[in-house]
Amino acid sequence: MTGRTQSREENVRLLGLFVDRVPERRYEVLSREFFPGGFVQRHLLHGKTATGEKLELHACLVVHFAGDRIERLFEYLDSAAVRSVFP
Repeated sequence: MTGRTQSREENVRLLGLFVDRVPERRYEVLSREFFPGGFVQRHLLHGKTATGEKLELHACLVVHFAGDRIERLFEYLDSAAVRSVFP
């Protein structure tokens, strides 16, 4: 856990790098629980890297809404799987 907040621009840039390195992706939603003002979702990202390696990345999102917009999003990832994509 970095404990650091990422700006929208930083997040978009990181997602772009991820898409470049993992061009084949499929998300499998494992669970989604709603609470007033948001939800928690666990999912498994299945993918294949640009070099052909298979990837399975467990992730969890906690999403808070303000009206119809995302106000805050927390994302937790399996760090070992992330290191295989960003060594």
